[in-house]
Amino acid sequence: MRVLFWSGCLARRRVQDSVNAALKILEKLGYEVVRLNNEGCCGDPLMLAGYTQYALENAKKVAKTISDANVDLIVTGCAGCYRGFSDYEDYGVDIPKVKHMVHIVAENLEKIKFKQTEKEKVVYHDPCELGRWSGVYDEPRKVLSSVAEVVEPLLSKEEARCCGGGGGMLTVKADLSIRVGEIRIERDIEPTGVKKIVTACPACYSTLSLAAGKRWIATGRKKGERIEVLDFSPYILSKMEV
Repeated sequence: MRVLFWSGCLARRRVQDSVNAALKILEKLGYEVVRLNNEGCCGDPLMLAGYTQYALENAKKVAKTISDANVDLIVTGCAGCYRGFSDYEDYGVDIPKVKHMVHIVAENLEKIKFKQTEKEKVVYHDPCELGRWSGVYDEPRKVLSSVAEVVEPLLSKEEARCCGGGGGMLTVKADLSIRVGEIRIERDIEPTGVKKIVTACPACYSTLSLAAGKRWIATGRKKGERIEVLDFSPYILSKMEV
């Protein structure tokens, strides 16, 4: 199958490891992967900000670019892009079916050989745009359960708190954004005693990483006790046999 991998603005610019890991997974699964040199933005920030007309114009432009790529499926590792593309139908703009990386890995679990190691405990953080907005809860947990012992944070799924990076908050008001991330870690994750958080959104990964670092400094934790934040694709790739 010929698939277009859509990196997303944040991952393309700041979380390249996630992009590279997703590409390697797709290639290992036998997909013919297409990349765009002129990817641009899916328009999710415009939609969230209420700029409907600009979002429509952008969607038409993006749809033309995707059509020219002649692909059967769009795959992304970005929760925001996944949700943003889902709104194209409301704008009357047609694009191929879109799947998140959690869907792709979940659908192909039987094809993947994982390393035979003891399962470590991880907490899965539900991104707002993949979870509450899109209803994707089971797939990431199904995949993670194959390689780890998944521990739920105190608030999860429909009740999960935002990481603090939603709606461009990290760009507009960084201190507030990171504080929200600290609250998520302090109240919902630290009580579990688990030291690793896995999420499936580059914005959540970035914000929670900053929040975890600030929590570590604020609470005087010793080196080695800091909570580690991991993005879905690099984490899964690290568990796969070469």
